[in-house]
Order: sequence, then C-alpha cells, then structure tokens
Amino acid sequence: MDLSLPIIYNGITAEGELALAKGILRGYQINTVQLSDITSEEYTQKRAQQDGMFAADVFLATRKVVIDGGVYGSSRGDAFDLLQGWTGAFSPRVAYHADTPNVGFLPFKFYQPTDNLSTWPLNTYPNGIPLQMFLRPMIPVHYEIINNQGEDAKRGYTIHTTTTLMARDPRRYLQTPIVMDLFQGGVGTPTFPGYRGDYFSYPIWNATITSALGSAWAAYAWQPRIDGTFIGAIVVDLSTYVGKLVLDYSGRRLVDDSGVSQGQLVGSTVFAELSAHCDEFVVTPTGKPTAFVTSSITYYEAFT
Repeated sequence: MDLSLPIIYNGITAEGELALAKGILRGYQINTVQLSDITSEEYTQKRAQQDGMFAADVFLATRKVVIDGGVYGSSRGDAFDLLQGWTGAFSPRVAYHADTPNVGFLPFKFYQPTDNLSTWPLNTYPNGIPLQMFLRPMIPVHYEIINNQGEDAKRGYTIHTTTTLMARDPRRYLQTPIVMDLFQGGVGTPTFPGYRGDYFSYPIWNATITSALGSAWAAYAWQPRIDGTFIGAIVVDLSTYVGKLVLDYSGRRLVDDSGVSQGQLVGSTVFAELSAHCDEFVVTPTGKPTAFVTSSITYYEAFT
C-alpha cells in the first residue's frame, strides 16, 4: 500500500501529499496502516491412541485494519470541520447505511507499488496496482483533544486519529472487474483473459434472455479449466425462461433481477474458484442464438 498516493473510503480521500493553503498543510493524511494477521477456520481433532491430529479443510476468516492518521486544518475550526467529515465517513452505522445490502463493508481503495511493468504497464497503471479491500468500521474513530493546544498561524492545527476497521473477506481485489463474454463471436470456448491475482476469487454469472430458447437449451452449461482439467460445471435450464438471471458463486444462489430465487432452473452446480491456474472456459451449447442477449462471467482478481 503506497501511503504517498490517495486512499479513498466512503467519500473521503486521504491525500498522500497534503494541499497547502497559504503555506499551511490541510486535509487528511495516513501515517501507518496495520494489517493484522488473518485468522483461519479449520477442523482439527486429536488422533485416537497416537500422536498428531486429524485435519480437514481450512479457510481464512477476518482481518483487522488499524489506520493511524491525522487531520490537518488551516485553523482550529477548520481542523474540527475536517475531523467531523472523517468521523462521519468511518462511523460503523454510517458505513452500514451507505451500503446496507453489503452490511457496510465499503471499498477501501489504494495503490500497491510494483516493478512488474509487463503485467502492470505504466501507460495503463501509472500509480501501481489499483487494489481495494472491503472494510467496515469496528468502532467510532478514536481521537484526542489536548488541553491548551494552541493554534499556530504558520502551521495550522492537527488532530491525531486512530481508525479501526474489519474485513469480513480478507482478500484484496483489483478495483476494476473483468467481464468475459461467454459467447465471443459465437464460439463455445471463449478466450480467457488471464488471471493476474495470486489468490482465489468467486465469479458472478449474468444472463439476459429475451425469448424462450427451446429444449436444446435445457442443459446450458459452462465450466472453467483449472490446472488442465475442466471442473466446476454449472448447468441451468434455459429452455423456457425469459428475463435476467444472476448467479453469484460466493452466495451460491440463482436469482432474477428482482432478487427472487430461480433455483428450480439449476440442474447441477460445482462452484469452482477462479485462480491463476484457470486458463480457459468451455460452454455448451456452442452456438449463440439471437435471442440470447448476454451471457457473461464477471470477477475481481484477488490477492492475498
């Protein structure tokens, strides 16, 4: 995370380099960001009558993010006005109401420095890798008011802040998603654009059907190839359905554009995670009828 570049959360921008107002620093500045260890959830049980443990699947859990920063005002009143903006943006309840469907986990956007210019060329990513985490404040912002802290006409006024947030999903994602048309030119094996992240990510399937497709589409399916093997087939009955459909691999639920479940259309599902080992998709049937307006996979590349 490059603290010298802008960091954005809930309408607030912490500038890497503060603006000068009559020679006085003004704005929000982040001094340090502490990314805690990520807890893991796993099943273990003692082996009977011998040393060691039984172990099963392991998954990452939450992580805590602590931001040490400061509010710089051109005057004492200006500093408190800016502080009010910061405490409002990082209020747990304000964040929750800003995006209630996602229960307040808002994008925390930043840049990560890189020398891998073949993957992240300067003409496309001039500030490094644009990443984001989805964070929600755990507690209101902590700050201290010091007695007799005078206002300096030459330096302005500063208030130190500590902001504590939580990521329910510990991954870091690219800020811009990849959208892959599953029928590129009517071909049933679309070109996979590659996966630049180093961690697993769940995609979302979107489709719009304008008229019934008939029995040939009773088992519409798509699946990725991972490590040379096609796995994770999703089969959906599109023979009579008309409208929009959304399948979120993470939520494992097929719904229409009103959020109503359309699970009766699902024949079988294997929710494979995308990763750097995924290099191809295969789709059946291979032809794209004119009634099929869209069929696409959307995903954010993820990083540890």
